[in-house]
Amino acid sequence: SILVPVTGTATSRRGAEFAIALAQAARGSVTALHFVAQSQRPAPTRSWQRELGAAIAPMRSADAVIREIVRLGDPYGVAVKPAMRGAGTSQDAILQQIKSGGHNLVVMGVSLRPGEQLDLGQTAAALLDKAGCSLMFVVSEQPTSVADTPAPSERAAGGAKSAA
Repeated sequence: SILVPVTGTATSRRGAEFAIALAQAARGSVTALHFVAQSQRPAPTRSWQRELGAAIAPMRSADAVIREIVRLGDPYGVAVKPAMRGAGTSQDAILQQIKSGGHNLVVMGVSLRPGEQLDLGQTAAALLDKAGCSLMFVVSEQPTSVADTPAPSERAAGGAKSAA
């Protein structure tokens, strides 16, 4: 049983696509989990901050994120079960879903952060530390850091060499 956390970004979509492909090959199942932050859930009394938060990321956008991933599975014959959680942090929600859903694999789209050490973000780090199942991180792109970017003089020199 595969769990794929989704956020609506291209990075999380790539993770979902990979999870669906794995499920099709292994004839497994996929649950798409979307974490709904406290500010996105309706409250009995709404302050201006909550109104603004609801306007920026309305609850129906959470539904759209899940629906998109469910539809991704259709052409492959993979039924994707939707799930939403909102207690605590996104890490807490994923860990709770792993336990309650009996998932044995989490496939998560991640982005590399620039730096000297491998950094896939706080959520990935927390899952590596606490998840009691297998993890697969789908890296969407190479990081660009200041150290990897040539200095203007190097770019000019490189351009002059290629033009000669």
